[in-house]
Amino acid sequence: MKEQIHKELAVLQNELSRLDTAVKHIEEAKKLSQSITSIGQKLNSKYEEQLKEVNNLLIQYQGLATKTEELVEKIDKVDFPLRFEKLDIAVTTLNQGMQNTQMKIENLGRDLKDNLTIIKDDFLKKFEKNKKELTTLKVLAFIITGLVIGILIIVLANY
Repeated sequence: MKEQIHKELAVLQNELSRLDTAVKHIEEAKKLSQSITSIGQKLNSKYEEQLKEVNNLLIQYQGLATKTEELVEKIDKVDFPLRFEKLDIAVTTLNQGMQNTQMKIENLGRDLKDNLTIIKDDFLKKFEKNKKELTTLKVLAFIITGLVIGILIIVLANY
């Protein structure tokens, strides 16, 4: 009888050791989840910074558009062909600058979108992996609990 109790205790100790490993996995998953949350917060912060920069560029663009309209009005008032050509060159330069700015904004938006997609995909992969590991750990915990209850029933039944 004592020998059987010792065997059962050894089995129970082995199962508790496996449970300890499962608990460590859960703790690692928790740390990974916290890390992912931190990354998400950093990503959100970076997104807000870039959004502010885009808004500043749009404000600058609107300012340039307003100035261009004012220049056109002044050109209409000027009757000298030479001066008109000089103003026309200036307007062309401003328009090119606005187009360059607009292209930079579009590139920035595209790059931001690509980066967000990569980070999101990576996050989802890690999340799914953690979800599968957690499910496995839950099943293992239920099995261990069932074994422990079964062992206790057998031990109590033998008394």
